[in-house]
Amino acid sequence: MPGWRERRWGSTRHVNEAVPSALQPTDPLPPKPVVQLTATLQLPNGLTLEVPITIDSGSNADFVGVQFVKQHRIALLPATLPLNVVTVDGRKLLGGQVVQQTPSMLLKIGNHREVISFNVTQLSDTPIVLGMSWLDRHSPSLAWYQRQLTFGSKGNSCI
Repeated sequence: MPGWRERRWGSTRHVNEAVPSALQPTDPLPPKPVVQLTATLQLPNGLTLEVPITIDSGSNADFVGVQFVKQHRIALLPATLPLNVVTVDGRKLLGGQVVQQTPSMLLKIGNHREVISFNVTQLSDTPIVLGMSWLDRHSPSLAWYQRQLTFGSKGNSCI
């Protein structure tokens, strides 16, 4: 039938004859609830780095990886509020309770600037994760499919 098409999801073949091809998804999986960007981070020692960050709506807090902290010799502080970190399926994180945090650092994402401290934990894919606490503070517009982040008119600076 013209204007209709068949789709494959995984190894099972599905034919959808009720939905025009223009309305069928072009990607069989929904977008991940993360956006990956590059930001500028000024460390407590004054060194400025370009770092990959992940904005993850599935994370409740903001984190920096232990390896990043060790690599850049960032002195740590006791966590203001120790956190028990669990994965999405309810398992406790291998590193256990988060009991340390970084001193405040300057973070720049595009024109946005802020002073931020991170909870320290084991991260595998990215050195920095900004979670729902960060998203709640800033309420940026996220174009999930394009992986683009836009701050509102008052969101350019938190300093």
